[in-house]
Amino acid sequence: MVSIPKTWATVAVAFVTGLSPLAVVLGQDFVEQRRTEQAYEDGRVTSDMLQNHGFFVQEDLWTQLVIPSLAVSAEAKLLLDIKFRAFYRALQTLVDHNDLDGMSGQALHTLLTRNLNTTVVAYTRDALAAGVSQEFIDAFGSYHARTVDILVRAIEELSFSPAFGPSGQNNHARLFSVLGQYETALSATIDDIAVQLFAQE
Repeated sequence: MVSIPKTWATVAVAFVTGLSPLAVVLGQDFVEQRRTEQAYEDGRVTSDMLQNHGFFVQEDLWTQLVIPSLAVSAEAKLLLDIKFRAFYRALQTLVDHNDLDGMSGQALHTLLTRNLNTTVVAYTRDALAAGVSQEFIDAFGSYHARTVDILVRAIEELSFSPAFGPSGQNNHARLFSVLGQYETALSATIDDIAVQLFAQE
């Protein structure tokens, strides 16, 4: 069976329907988003849906556009860049290389918690090696602690939540929700570092 590239298919649909390619793309995106939402509601989240989660889609936006344009110090930008990239790598690896089917709630919680802790250690080490001072990292940690606590609690609640069925079921949907919590936490990271820098002025 011949595979047609998505861009060609978009142009073909636009030609046949008389719609502009942009209208077709927007329509396809809406349909895909609705399909994902329905699958999530039904507990039918697949590995492919995890790979295409909005968390991963936003990586370039954060690392190539948002962080470089922030009105903060070079040290702050460096820490943010290292931190964001570390979490994208760690969570992509988690999604790519773990078979979640049949994993108990406790096993899932352990996996997610270990991933979080390992990533924090890794990005802290990399930031120090890149020239970010220990003093700056410690100060950031104190302002960022509340965001981390909220994320830790969310991971625990989602790992065991009966909303997804009995513990250990629908783990792809559980991880889908966890990735949404990471989106929120990374957004809050920007606020936390801004508050830190404001307090130091």
